Amino acid sequence: MKVLHIEGGKNFYGGSTQVFHLINGLCVSGIDNVLICPYQNELTNKLQDRTKIYGVSFYGDLDLSIFFKILCITIIEKPDVIHVHSRRGVDFYGGLVGFLTRTKCILTRRVDDEESFFSKLKYPLYQKVVSISDAIRNILLKHKIHHDKLLTIKSAIELPDLKDENLNKKLFFEKQYSKEDTISIAVVAQLIPRKGHLFLIDALHDVLKNNNKIQVYFYGKGHYEKVIRKKIAEFNLTNQIHMKGFVKDVHELLPSFDIVVHPALKEGLGISLLQASAAGIPIVATRVGGIPECVIDQRNGLVVKQGCSESLKKAIIRLIENPDLRNVLGNNGIEVIKEKFSIPLMVNKYCELYKNLF
Repeated sequence: MKVLHIEGGKNFYGGSTQVFHLINGLCVSGIDNVLICPYQNELTNKLQDRTKIYGVSFYGDLDLSIFFKILCITIIEKPDVIHVHSRRGVDFYGGLVGFLTRTKCILTRRVDDEESFFSKLKYPLYQKVVSISDAIRNILLKHKIHHDKLLTIKSAIELPDLKDENLNKKLFFEKQYSKEDTISIAVVAQLIPRKGHLFLIDALHDVLKNNNKIQVYFYGKGHYEKVIRKKIAEFNLTNQIHMKGFVKDVHELLPSFDIVVHPALKEGLGISLLQASAAGIPIVATRVGGIPECVIDQRNGLVVKQGCSESLKKAIIRLIENPDLRNVLGNNGIEVIKEKFSIPLMVNKYCELYKNLF
């Protein structure tokens, strides 16, 4: 069986990470894979020895050239299945190519955004629509997509090697010029409004002002960076909240932290949350989208009301003051990943889906 994968993201973020894990697993399972993705996406380097890659350039929903590129590649490669992994226009054009060439076609939806009427027109082009969380599936049901067409296959993550955790932490804090007894908090998210950074900064104002042993690190980039920096400066927190930008392979740093906080206002699932649990780090996150499916309240983290700085503050303080609770939640996180979010589990479900299309 040959599967043509289409990933429209230009950066190696959560969606691209899932494509990487899936294709690697499918190769082991004996499935032939072809990938279309932007030439600047790191997938082109990470998978070049495993699969045939067409690096392309396109410019979003209104770029009609991507339709003709997908069509030409489909005619050349003659895949059994087209698997579209993202939006950015390729979700419609990929489905249309599948329809015109009579190729079985599936779409994986990773975000919990509401869609316009015209955006919904793509779904009849697909035999199956996969959501990465039950929360996204419920949104699709509201769009009147028949439940027989929908299924949930949750994102997956690789468990890191934690043997050198103490050494990693020591080296990390030496690099950051911080002391090892510092309580370190990581926030891994794009710098965009829906990720809720401003609510977190409001919460941190009270947490940090009386405790200089707490250091917070924001990882990510986005158009909201100036707004976030301005708010940090207004609260005089520049010595304790550090903007680190986008860091490739940030998951390798996560075992060095004590807490991961994710204050999102919207979230499909949250790959950084899976990475935190896999690293054994307790989480504070908001009750929105698919987050409660991967951060189970009182098991591997604390789940609070979205957009509520006071709830965030109380949960963060609770973890800061309870190292035993941090350890319990962190250890439970590794078990949650093994049970529900392993890569072999995700790959097997997609293999079964591909075969059931025929």
